[in-house]
Amino acid sequence: MKVAIVGYGRIAKRHHEVIQENQDELISVCDNNPAALQKAIDKDPSVHTYTSLSEMLVSEPEIETVAICTPSGLHSLQAKECMEAKKAVLIEKPMALSIQEADELIQTADKYSLTAAVCHQNRFNGPLRQIKKVQRAGEFGKISHASLHVRWNRNENYYQQAKWRGTWEMDGGVLMNQGIHGIDYLLTIMNSPVVSVFGKIANRIHPFNETEDLCTGILAFENGALATIEITANTYPRNYEETLYLFAENGTVKIGGACLDQIEYWNVNALANPSTEDDQFKENEISKDIYGKGHLSMYQNIRNVLQENKGNAEIKEYTEAKETKENKSEPLVNLLEGKKALEVILALYQSAKENKEIKLPLKENFSTMKMKGFLNDHE
Repeated sequence: MKVAIVGYGRIAKRHHEVIQENQDELISVCDNNPAALQKAIDKDPSVHTYTSLSEMLVSEPEIETVAICTPSGLHSLQAKECMEAKKAVLIEKPMALSIQEADELIQTADKYSLTAAVCHQNRFNGPLRQIKKVQRAGEFGKISHASLHVRWNRNENYYQQAKWRGTWEMDGGVLMNQGIHGIDYLLTIMNSPVVSVFGKIANRIHPFNETEDLCTGILAFENGALATIEITANTYPRNYEETLYLFAENGTVKIGGACLDQIEYWNVNALANPSTEDDQFKENEISKDIYGKGHLSMYQNIRNVLQENKGNAEIKEYTEAKETKENKSEPLVNLLEGKKALEVILALYQSAKENKEIKLPLKENFSTMKMKGFLNDHE
């Protein structure tokens, strides 16, 4: 698979490593910072560099997939430009900062029948796969409730490294930036649409930011289950934990580790804990950093989907069959899947602002920009 990266900052380096590990080909990198482009060249002298996305898309027609790794506020605009150039996209989280932007991306992907994914790499974690397997077999019974804790540290130096961080226009706070992976994980485990949320946010010890450093909330699901969340960047002096508890009729599970990649407690209907029974599971799944090991699987998933759809397209051309969405393969975390966590987070923001329970799906185009000034008024 021939790949381009847009934005060569902190997370892009992980993408570059995974592209090499997956034996894909990094064709080009686009960034408006010459120093960032030089870092890409230092890692791979053969890579082509650009400061203009439109120029790169015109100059490199062989690109198949573009990884969008720029600041969050640019994700939707740049992903849309790439899709209009008929490129598949892998969009770093969040896919957008508003419901309208997310819906426009979904419509653009549908319009051109393109492969488009959101980078929620923890969907490929071993514990989540095991839980979904047991869930499909009906072993859990009825889910009662869950609790998500993201207790991390982000100090002033982290925000000073990139001025867009901690702003409503380009980022959002700890919920949108750090908490979104845990929210996505939670939604996947609960296996039921969220019907309402109630949230509270605060900025307790990051006065240099306009966004929250703490969020607590309650999520209600269509199947009657509930979940609580606590997400913060105020844990002293470093990241402490990301944990998720699941309580069901026939099971209790605690998932932890650096990025929800370790089964720390497992008592499910007398079934063996897969992380203690399988040494290969332990060796392959556990990560030493918060990014986890899922990026490689994300790229493999997209490559497989592209290959499947290419084969389907050749068959359609041969048979003159009409193309339909039903026979188009989709990545595991397509744009509709990526929108789920985004919508819950925006609903939690709206709930905090309006101090009331918010029903889902959202009926208005809520965005992070509607939170501008909110925390200043509530200090």
